[in-house]
Parts: sequence; structure tokens; C-alpha cells
Amino acid sequence: LNSYFSCFKCQRKVQTSPDSSIVKCSNCNIHQKMKACKQKWIAHVLFSFGHENIVLTLFDNIFQLLIKDRKLSAQVTESQMTKILLTLPNVKVTYDAKKKIVKSISIN
Repeated sequence: LNSYFSCFKCQRKVQTSPDSSIVKCSNCNIHQKMKACKQKWIAHVLFSFGHENIVLTLFDNIFQLLIKDRKLSAQVTESQMTKILLTLPNVKVTYDAKKKIVKSISIN
């Protein structure tokens, strides 16, 4: 599980620095305040399908669904997000078989 901050204009990952409250997006070259950037999540999760195991990638859109389902604020900590992932009941997952990216997730 990792979190990162994204550019408010192009939504790409920006490099942050603890020394500065201003960041520059390397994709669109926009300078912006760090607090204007949105925190996003990504995780590589091992799923079991019967006797088969597969590692799939979850991006921020899936985390937003999980947060919304639990009626949590948008500002969750890494430990809260980890707990959400590790305490999920059986879920139904739709994913891109080539890219191994989760497209949707729902609780059975």
C-alpha cells in the first residue's frame, strides 16, 4: 500500500519535499501548493480464487469506493486503509486480465 499526491491539473503523481510547501508537476510544469494536491492510493493485493492466487493492482478509484462504503472521511491514514484492505469480507472483483488492474469491487 502506497499513497502519493497528484497534480490538481493533470492528476499525475508529483514529487513532494518535506522542505517545501510548493511542488512542480513534472508532467504539465504547473507550480502548485502542496495542499492543493489530492492524496491518492495504490496497492498490490493478493486475491485467492479457489486454488488460484493472483496479484492485482488497486488504484484510487477503488479505494474511494471502499471508503464511501464505510462512510469514512476522505482523509484516511495509511493504517486505516491497511485495516480496510485486510478486513474485507469475500468480495467480487472485476479486473483487466492483461493489465491485472481492478476495475470494480463489491462485497458479496
